[in-house]
Amino acid sequence: ISATLVAPSAALEALAARIGEAKGADPLAPVTVAVPTNTCGVMTRRALGRSVGIAGVDMVTLNRLAELIAGPELAAGGRSPMSTPVVDLAIGAVMADDPGPFGPVATHPSTVVALRELHTELRLAGPAARDRLGAESARGRQVLRVSNAVVERLEAAWYDEADLYAVATEAVRRAAPDGLRSLVLHLPQELSGLALDFVRSLGEVIDVRLVLQVTGDHLGADRGQGLGGIGIRAARNGSRLESAACVALVRAPSSSGTYFWISGVAAASAWSATVSAACAGPLLQPVARRA
Repeated sequence: ISATLVAPSAALEALAARIGEAKGADPLAPVTVAVPTNTCGVMTRRALGRSVGIAGVDMVTLNRLAELIAGPELAAGGRSPMSTPVVDLAIGAVMADDPGPFGPVATHPSTVVALRELHTELRLAGPAARDRLGAESARGRQVLRVSNAVVERLEAAWYDEADLYAVATEAVRRAAPDGLRSLVLHLPQELSGLALDFVRSLGEVIDVRLVLQVTGDHLGADRGQGLGGIGIRAARNGSRLESAACVALVRAPSSSGTYFWISGVAAASAWSATVSAACAGPLLQPVARRA
């Protein structure tokens, strides 16, 4: 797996370059691009068509890619895609059976919405994160209790996004997906938990490239921290930096501004200079190596 960090204005150019690398000498070679949203995919395809032209490029969201891989297996097991009303009804049933500390507000619509959002977040975070939450506090254990009860009620007949990622990851580890040769992740907004496991498993069997934008905000920093979790080589505008270790960008506020620390990079000074030159000004605060 490799990645390119660019300023926002250079993201489209970087994507075109990564697609070109994946195609090699064959302009019709199939390449899959995972985009943050379907709207982003439509706009990106049109922009690439106006600039460099593309053929044989399939643009999908990452969870849609997981569905294409895992959907048939889940459907063969008699399970259907889970919808929001189904989750809300399951939460309502759990609250009716045992409201716990939510008693006075157990039936309020806002309670159901909040628990549904937490349930979705916990499911996508993966088993380890769920275990950590349960060990943190009594409130965390209550939320986990509700989430586990919802899973028990629905898992026999329904599947959610977390199931798609988990089953797709196992399928990829068994064999490379048919027709999937190269994957480019374009500006992923969040890459953690089960989604991160899915990307890592794909990187073990096919060529995976990431295009990440450095923005200088906490979301950009979070995307940078995801690099170390995958274990990738780092590049800027296609020019790779030699590194024997993973890359991790860590955001830390200080009295003089926000610093992005770089750890695990052999050529830290060169990397700092490169990123600073690419994203000077408001896009990126000063860069320094973590002591």
